[in-house]
Amino acid sequence: MRSPVVLRFASIQPRALSRVRMHARRSGGDLDHIHPAARELPVEAVNAFIHGGEPPGDDWVERFRADVRAAALENREARALAAEEKGQRKEAARIRRTPPTTPYREGKGGPLREGILTAAASWFDEGPERVRAFVDAGTAFLQKHFGAGLLHMRLDFDEAAPHFHFVVAPWTTETTRGGAVLRVLRPRSHPLFATYEAAQDAAGDHFDAIGLRRGDRRRDVLRLAKEAGIEPPPKRQHRTPAAHREDLRQREAVADLALRGALDLKQEAAQERLLARHTLTTERRALAATAAAVKADAARLVVPISSDTAAAAAYVEDPSSPEARKAFERVQSIEAAKKKKAENLRKEAAKRAIKKRVLEKQRTK
Repeated sequence: MRSPVVLRFASIQPRALSRVRMHARRSGGDLDHIHPAARELPVEAVNAFIHGGEPPGDDWVERFRADVRAAALENREARALAAEEKGQRKEAARIRRTPPTTPYREGKGGPLREGILTAAASWFDEGPERVRAFVDAGTAFLQKHFGAGLLHMRLDFDEAAPHFHFVVAPWTTETTRGGAVLRVLRPRSHPLFATYEAAQDAAGDHFDAIGLRRGDRRRDVLRLAKEAGIEPPPKRQHRTPAAHREDLRQREAVADLALRGALDLKQEAAQERLLARHTLTTERRALAATAAAVKADAARLVVPISSDTAAAAAYVEDPSSPEARKAFERVQSIEAAKKKKAENLRKEAAKRAIKKRVLEKQRTK
């Protein structure tokens, strides 16, 4: 089965371009995915910087920001000229006094598109001719569809699979109600950014010649699922390489915690066994002392020492025997007898004390 070509886009804000360039220069950020041997070499000696300049002369970020400022000024002047053409001189003067606005809509997604173009790493393992074919086809594809809108394009060879990184500024023109023609950034004005399926179709058609196929058509999958009366599969969520590596790190951390937990449980079980043996030995010693006390109490209370008392001492050898249970019950009965006798002695002493106090009061009278 042929490998699919991978084409993904992500919307970014202009303020994120410095981060993109930092990653391109390999000067900071997450570099765990970079091949260790490539880290010892200058990045421009490993990767190919096709558009935007190579470090340290990659000034494409500054040039884009200057272009944005120029477009903002041009758009303000275009609005003012459109007002003047309608005879609205005061309005034109007001527009020229107003600070220029950015030529894009401030929103969550951002007016720029960062993209990646690649294929499965296993597809490149077939031989260097595939790498050359992919480089030529990828360069032609990006130049054809994005052309002057490309701010930055490079080809990375220092990771698992060769891949293109690129940033596109989708400039277009639009006319206001007042008749001003403005130069603005509108991602959906580009057909490949407007619909996901159009981008995948274009990539599939272009890379078919080198043996790569289009990715799965989700629209067809949804249609077939609907016809079959079943729930369609969930939509795939593209994850960045950094997010994937973070997920792997979390999985390793969870596995490590599980291993440590298993070792802790094993150690706790061993400690519990030691504690159980210690507790059993302590209980046996206490029972032997109780048996000795039973014999002493039996002698003091003139209770014949029976075989039950001897069985109580034998509890140390076999705590689960019927004789041991019988001896334990015998001990309890003797303890009860002791308590009852002590209580009777206390009551007798109290009676004598009361009687003595009554006799003393009678004598004093």
